[in-house]
Formats: sequence, structure tokens, C-alpha cells
Amino acid sequence: YSSDWSAVVDRIYDLGKKCAHPETGILPDFVVGEPPIPAEPFFLERQTDGSYGANACRVPWRIGMDYLHFGDDRSKALSEKLIQWLSNSVKNDISKVCNGYELDGTPTYKENWEPWGMYLGPFMVAATCDEQFQEFLDGCWNYLVEYKSETGYYSNSIT
Repeated sequence: YSSDWSAVVDRIYDLGKKCAHPETGILPDFVVGEPPIPAEPFFLERQTDGSYGANACRVPWRIGMDYLHFGDDRSKALSEKLIQWLSNSVKNDISKVCNGYELDGTPTYKENWEPWGMYLGPFMVAATCDEQFQEFLDGCWNYLVEYKSETGYYSNSIT
């Protein structure tokens, strides 16, 4: 990295360390303030702005790719915490992964629709950080290979 990019990366991981839920590793869609805290509902888009939703769903993909490309221990630590919590909470049953979470791991929606690819794909990338998550990773892969439900550019491009 250049020194400018290194400063950006350091700030991102600093935010991740400060804002990730200590038990689940989940990060919110938006953070505000200093020290950083999850945004209030409707800060920018919707009720779930301070929860794990359509914006934060890209984070596991990005930190997972950082680990795969650069081996950054900070990305591995964030990925491990999140995937450890998620794989344990669904007992590696991919059909139980929810489409959005409160930071404490409570599903955002009471209905548990089938998992959307825009959530599973990024979780799958984060699961590559350690071989202990192979069963979860394989479950995501097998699910996504057959996945046909979503429409729309945003979710399909993430999937």
C-alpha cells in the first residue's frame, strides 16, 4: 500500500474494532461520530441504518478479500469473529442464515425467508479466512450454485 492507502486501511480496521459487536462481530450499515457508534434509524436510508443490512452485507466480502490478497491479521480477526458466531448460530445450516441482523445477532425480520445471495456471498468470502469454516463455506457455495431467487442489479452483482 501507499502511505495514503495504509492510513485508509488503518482507519477502516480501527472503525471495525470499535464498532463490531463484541460477541457477534457484526458491523452496522452506517457509523457516526467520534468515538464511532452505530447510526440511528433513518440516518441515511431506512430503519435498519444502525443494523447489519444491505450496506454492511458487503463488509465480510471486503475484509475477506483483504485477507486473501494481503494476509492482514486484522481482516482475519474480524472475519473469524463474525463467521464463528454465524456458523455456530445457524449450526452450519445455510438455510437459517437471515437477511439482516441487529448487532447482537437478532434477525432484523421475524420472517426467515430463504437466504439472499447478497448476504451469503460475502459471508462465504469471509469464511475462507480459516479452514475451521470449511463446512460453512461449502454450504454457502452449494447453496449459491443453485441460487436463482433474487432479481436486481445490486443483489445479483454482490451474489
